[in-house]
Amino acid sequence: METKYHKLLNLIENQNTAMLTTKQKDGLLKSRPMGISKINEDGSIWFFSNENSCKANEIEEHPQVNLTITDSKDQVYVSISGKASIHKDKEKMKELMSPMVKAWFPDGIDDPSISLIKVEMEKAAYWTNENNKVSQLFELGKAWMTGKKANIGQHESVDV
Repeated sequence: METKYHKLLNLIENQNTAMLTTKQKDGLLKSRPMGISKINEDGSIWFFSNENSCKANEIEEHPQVNLTITDSKDQVYVSISGKASIHKDKEKMKELMSPMVKAWFPDGIDDPSISLIKVEMEKAAYWTNENNKVSQLFELGKAWMTGKKANIGQHESVDV
C-alpha cells in the first residue's frame, strides 16, 4: 500500500521547477522559481544557487522555507515546509551538474560563487484531481444542484 509520503514523492519526482519562498530582512516573504536538481527518497530537495544571492543570505538568517510545486496540466499542487541550508560540496555538485546549470554557471563547479541549497522536508500538503474536466464540471454542477460539497479532488497533509 502506498503511503501518503510515497504518494507525495511520486507527485513531485518528475517536476523540474519549484517556487522557493524565503523570509527577507524586513519580514516580508519572497518567492522565486528554482530549477530542481534532485529529489532524494529521504525528502531532501537540491537546487544550485549563487552563494552571494539574497536568497542565500535569507536562508542563513531564517532557514525555514516553503516550496511550491505545481503541475496545472495534471492538476497537482504541492506545498512543502522545510529547513534550508547552503552547501559548497564539490562532489555533490559534480553529481548534480547538468547542462541547465551550466547555463547559469558556465565554469561549472569551478565558479567561485556556485553553491547548493538543500531543503529538508518537514511537512507537506498536496492537492490532486484525477478527474477529467468534464467530470469536474459534472461534479460542480451536481454540487450546485444538490447544495452538497463537490467531490473533485484529494487533499492530504504529510508529516515528514
